[in-house]
Amino acid sequence: MQKRLLLILIPLCALLTVAHAKNGYQKGYLVTLENDTLYGEIKDRRPGTFTEIYDRIRFKKDGALFRKKYAPEEIKSYKAGDRLYESVGLETRSRFLKTTYLTGPAHEKVFLRVIEKGTLTYYQWEYIDYDNNTVWYIPLFHKENSSEMVRVTQGLFGLKKKVLSTYLSDCPSLQQKMESKEVTTPLEVLNYYKRCE
Repeated sequence: MQKRLLLILIPLCALLTVAHAKNGYQKGYLVTLENDTLYGEIKDRRPGTFTEIYDRIRFKKDGALFRKKYAPEEIKSYKAGDRLYESVGLETRSRFLKTTYLTGPAHEKVFLRVIEKGTLTYYQWEYIDYDNNTVWYIPLFHKENSSEMVRVTQGLFGLKKKVLSTYLSDCPSLQQKMESKEVTTPLEVLNYYKRCE
């Protein structure tokens, strides 16, 4: 009798897990503008053939049937699975092939993925590459109390050494480490900068 019950329960659990994963929701939480934390399930993208990152996340409280949508200006942050996002005011300005990233409450809010938070925060601004339907990102650094962020890399060309040297000028030895290729990735820059503080 127990073997039969086990043989029925195992496939049933597998089906429920697959059904849950297919709907795209992940366990997580969101933080409201009033600093309340609401736990439940979050869906922030549609995976698959026509991948899409939503402008407004979908949130279902634990056990609820109905979902609610939240735009970046309606919440402070959210976590979906192991991915953490913050709502950040961000504006881009381009001039002569140079893009400036301005941040602050006066700018339209977007969701940025938080890779590491601190006096220097590493964000990733995700977007869809429609040529191959995959999620890509722009890596950004933001120094505490600064009204500007900087792009960390230029795609396949590696670190934006000149930009980083200027933005992180309070750590002069970092420029030498980047030039000698001892520091070559965003996380290496971040970790080296933290030791400079």
